[in-house]
Amino acid sequence: MNLSIFRYTMPSGKTLDYGKDNMDVYTFARKLSENYMAKASEREKLRVSFSDRVLQIFEAKEICVQTFQELTLLSRNIFYLLRKQDYRPSFETVIALCAGLDLDIIITAELLGKAGYAFDGSEKHNAYEAAITQFRGYPIHVRNEFLRELKIAGIKLLGEKDSE
Repeated sequence: MNLSIFRYTMPSGKTLDYGKDNMDVYTFARKLSENYMAKASEREKLRVSFSDRVLQIFEAKEICVQTFQELTLLSRNIFYLLRKQDYRPSFETVIALCAGLDLDIIITAELLGKAGYAFDGSEKHNAYEAAITQFRGYPIHVRNEFLRELKIAGIKLLGEKDSE
C-alpha cells in the first residue's frame, strides 16, 4: 500500500500521486525550485524603490532639474529629494510628478504604490485620476485648470505652491 503524501491534478484531469519514496516528487520539486530561481531576477525588478523608479523615468525621459521644474511646477529641492531613498513625497507631489511628466495611469499607480499611496475612489482622488487619464499629452497647467474648475473641497492644484 502506497500512502500518497502529495496529489496533484493536472489541467488535463490526470491525477499524479507522489508517494513517500517516489523519486518523481523530488524531480518535481527540483523543477519548481529551478523555475523559482530562474525568475528571481524578475521578482527583483518589482522591488525597485520609489526613488530608483523615479530615477529610471528621469533617465528614460532625459529629465534634468530645469525641465523637471518647468513640467511639474515642483521645485529644484523636490527634484533632489525625489532621488533620496528615505524621502516619502506627498500624494499630491506624486500626482504632480506624473501629470507633469505625462506618465500613464499604470506608472502613476505604480509610483503611488511605491510611495505608500493609492487612489481611494473619493471624489478628490477621482479628479486627480481624471487629470492623469483624460489629459494625456497636455501640460500640467491645463490639468490644473481642470482641477480648479471642478471646485472640489480639499483638492490642491498640482505643483510646488500647493504640494508638500
